[in-house]
Amino acid sequence: MIHVGIDLHQKSSYLYAMDDTTGELLLNEEVPSERQALLDCLEPCRGRGDLRLVLEACGFAGYWSDVLDPLGEVVAVHPKHVKGFQGKDKKKNDRRDAQFLVDLSRLNRLPRAYLGTTAERDLKDLLRYRVGLVRIQTRLRVRLRNVAQRYGTVLAASDVDSAKARRLWAEWELRDPHRLIVDQLLEVLAEVGNRVAVVEEQLGKRAVKNRTVDLLDTLPGVGLFGALLIAAEIGDWQRFHSGEALACFAGLVPSEESSGGRTQRGRITKEGSSYLRWMMGQAALHADQSPRLAAFHARVRERRGAMKARVAVAREMLVIAWHLLRTDTPYEERPPWQPGKSSGQLASPQTP
Repeated sequence: MIHVGIDLHQKSSYLYAMDDTTGELLLNEEVPSERQALLDCLEPCRGRGDLRLVLEACGFAGYWSDVLDPLGEVVAVHPKHVKGFQGKDKKKNDRRDAQFLVDLSRLNRLPRAYLGTTAERDLKDLLRYRVGLVRIQTRLRVRLRNVAQRYGTVLAASDVDSAKARRLWAEWELRDPHRLIVDQLLEVLAEVGNRVAVVEEQLGKRAVKNRTVDLLDTLPGVGLFGALLIAAEIGDWQRFHSGEALACFAGLVPSEESSGGRTQRGRITKEGSSYLRWMMGQAALHADQSPRLAAFHARVRERRGAMKARVAVAREMLVIAWHLLRTDTPYEERPPWQPGKSSGQLASPQTP
């Protein structure tokens, strides 16, 4: 097998290739990060045997995966875990990084990362773009509420740019600076609202509902958009061996330092998908829709406070989501946990 390590960068990339059978070095050069340049550089490796092309997962790794896929097996690896293998080596450069990817491939110790298909990545980008637009709307509405507070009025977040609110803003006697601010904020909010509507129309065409989305939609406080976002961020849920592994992917597990029998846990890791973590946090805000989750939130809040209780509910809901997908059953409400009963009844549905 021919092992090719590619250290990708925006302007240039370094390629290092070795024939595993003969030990011959085939490539050891830097080329521009252009499609034809990389394909021309890999030409000497074709026809010599099976190719395995290894690259680190990054924002543009999906594009290069699609470009290189016809040549052989393309493997994206997790950059953080690669650094863990390398250790604290102070002699770091692009050539050594590419060579190290080849060494890991030859040892078959690649920490593989999940890229998904092109359609999955496109849908994920569209969903994330909608999240960004909604966040812009939220910030603009907060600014409008701040202007209202300058005049001794408190407005609900849902009322600052409604049709009724726009009439009130027009009738309100504001000082010139605030009139300019309000008019421009309302204008931008209307434009962003139109953009959100266009994106949601595209999502309706692209996001084909499937069994995974249907099951996630049954979780309290998630909704259809939340189910689409969770499904897109998770990808193939079967790559997670447990609900705890999925929660770890979302960064909803505590950090840990253990040594000599002493274990110290800290804040959540916040690694993995920030969008998945955010979505579960939003769903946790509506935990009161479920008596079971509301009781769990109340117990944790009493001991650890409101913020940690929200994080605990978000993690609990993600674990439950994994069990729903594994058992192919929708969410069913259960009686709240009672002291003396097994806590495992709260974490997941029973397997049929």
